[in-house]
Amino acid sequence: MIVSILESGYLIFMFIFFKTSIDFNVLKSPTGKWFKHLIGEEYGGRICPFGKVAIFALIFIFIVIVYF
Repeated sequence: MIVSILESGYLIFMFIFFKTSIDFNVLKSPTGKWFKHLIGEEYGGRICPFGKVAIFALIFIFIVIVYF
């Protein structure tokens, strides 16, 4: 349970709060406001709004796996 909580905290930090100016964009991303990424040397979060919402599903799975 402790490992799942630590993993969940790390994912929340990286997907919601972490900001950088390094561009990790390798592939062309889909278009639309849910898939908008920062491109170039601009400082900010590199995760699209869809990723910021979808990460909570992964966190839920991490927590539920512990009980089954």
